[in-house]
Amino acid sequence: MKLKKLTPNLMVEDVNETVGFYQETLGFEPIMTIPEAGKFDWAMMKNGDVEIMFQSRKSLGAEITVLSDAKIGGSFTMYIDVEEIQELYSQVKSKALIVQDMHDTFYVFRCAKYYAVNSEHDPELLKWWNWKDEKGT
Repeated sequence: MKLKKLTPNLMVEDVNETVGFYQETLGFEPIMTIPEAGKFDWAMMKNGDVEIMFQSRKSLGAEITVLSDAKIGGSFTMYIDVEEIQELYSQVKSKALIVQDMHDTFYVFRCAKYYAVNSEHDPELLKWWNWKDEKGT
């Protein structure tokens, strides 16, 4: 079996706000939304070969009931390979909460970590030691 691609579908409180951030800050463009206008329940965005989807808690919780009360954020990280990381970092740092400044990783990447779901941030989820599931693992 050969996998063709992986497109994350992230649960967010406000799809429109998230779309705005990814469009204005990271250069993503919406390629499909539901509904087509107004307050979105779901959106797919693309920048180059990279695709990402965002779905509201209400919509995703109705589709996958176990997620209806799940906390948003802090459960995984995504890495975006970019040509000009310093330029992107300069754009992002004024628009998102940086939780780990620019650094070289042990696996030979240069990165910064930021919290970019919505403008309201749960301060406890900004602490990496709180990034665990309900079982505490």
